[in-house]
Amino acid sequence: MGIKRSYCQYSNEPTDDAGVESVKIYLPTKNGYIRYNLVHSVLPNKQCDTWRLGPAYHCNDEFAEDELLTRPRAEWEMAIRLRDRCDFIGGAAHGDEVFESISVWINGAERSLSTMCGLTPFETLMIRVDSVGFDPDAPGVQVLEHRKTVSACGDRLWVDQRVRWLADALLGQSYLAMMPPLKTLTKRYRAGDTAYRPITVRSFTDKGQLSSLTLQGDSGYTFTMSVPKYLSDGERNIFIITDNGGDQYHKMYFVLCHSGAAHAGDCWETTTVYRIEK
Repeated sequence: MGIKRSYCQYSNEPTDDAGVESVKIYLPTKNGYIRYNLVHSVLPNKQCDTWRLGPAYHCNDEFAEDELLTRPRAEWEMAIRLRDRCDFIGGAAHGDEVFESISVWINGAERSLSTMCGLTPFETLMIRVDSVGFDPDAPGVQVLEHRKTVSACGDRLWVDQRVRWLADALLGQSYLAMMPPLKTLTKRYRAGDTAYRPITVRSFTDKGQLSSLTLQGDSGYTFTMSVPKYLSDGERNIFIITDNGGDQYHKMYFVLCHSGAAHAGDCWETTTVYRIEK
């Protein structure tokens, strides 16, 4: 039996997370495929109209969906908080993000979404989304530009992000790397290359010379998020694992070390790598 290929497929059907269309990304694992979903979520009441990573699924070798792996309506890429605001900026969970363009390249050649309606094999996939973030307290005021490039190759998904600040801003705790695996699939964690430890409390924070965080359980799934490029550059990275008050996931975060403020013209650039194995 040969090595399984990776596939992507565009759908204009409604989907998870108030999605009006999506790109399904099937990456091979030992048993079946992990399907990541780049979803175009539209929630007018939250000023959300953007492409973002939605819930991931395990699919069998015939591409049929058989298990939900991550919590719906949870963010993976951006959650930035202006100080004293009631909510973050970013995606369907928080809103105040509107996309301006999406571009797709398969094996280095630019493609339109309409040419990807069938299962489309690829060696490399790259999807770039440009969006604008708004002040939650002043929904007409743009405060940042957000560019993310979602790339897939082998069994990993890369997300390169750039946040360019359009105005000076005081900031609360914020994130550009998150992952929301379900509690039912995760009982242990490993920070960097340390031994696995049981998850015994609902929320905890730690830091160290590490750039990856891995969760696993007894069902055969392993969830890894790494940050080879982050504002802290691997020096004393801070991570959080929490169920956010009793929710259905063990959500993983790397905290942005932004010193409490951003200035007009500042650019933040990060890289996050996701890997789900079965």
